[in-house]
Amino acid sequence: KLFSTRITEEVTEKKETMLQNMKAGITYVKQHRILIVIVWVALVINFFFGAFTVGYAFILVDGLKVQSTHFGITEGALAVGMLVTSILFATRKEVKLPLVVVKRGILSMGALMGLATFPLLIELPYVGVVIFYITLMFTFGASIIFVNTPIGVMMQKRIDEEYRGRVFGLLETMSMSLMPLAMVLFGFLYDVVPAQYVLLGSSIVLLIAVIYMLRPAIMKQAHPELEDKEIVKEPVKVVPS
Repeated sequence: KLFSTRITEEVTEKKETMLQNMKAGITYVKQHRILIVIVWVALVINFFFGAFTVGYAFILVDGLKVQSTHFGITEGALAVGMLVTSILFATRKEVKLPLVVVKRGILSMGALMGLATFPLLIELPYVGVVIFYITLMFTFGASIIFVNTPIGVMMQKRIDEEYRGRVFGLLETMSMSLMPLAMVLFGFLYDVVPAQYVLLGSSIVLLIAVIYMLRPAIMKQAHPELEDKEIVKEPVKVVPS
């Protein structure tokens, strides 16, 4: 009952089928523009995360011939980055502008996806390659938390309690459906196109999509206080008498 505002009372609810449940979630989301944007952003992230998931292992194991032990260490750095950032979020105050933090986090993820191709473009010593990917994965893990935590809290607060389960269920179903599709598509692309071009292209498309979907007009609609800040920053014009 996180962020629950409903008065405790006995309510008799009719059982819904899965199809009715999803339809109710879609209808509710359509009525809220910010929720539509958040859902689309989440789907785009999940889709292109498939490009990174497939490409990362392909680049390190097949392209750079990284040993399995060192490959495991680089993947462990992802979990460490997520854990450290989660603790940081738990010990600090709630984020005032969650969508702003989410946008920065996704842009960081997109940039890191493109940066993952760096050792393929410029030759590095083996130790340098391992250290590079440990640092990259740690930062990537931190970026994931900067996206997931604020967006989760924001959705918990914005969605009415009666529809919260439906919307989260809808989002999870759509995201889980996209992951296999993304892995099949990018798995095929990595076989026919050089890995660096696939990952760089995915990174660029992700950045462009997020910059468009979370454009200033949407950000101001989600956080009206951003507009107030701009008004304060505007210089005062002196009208000559």
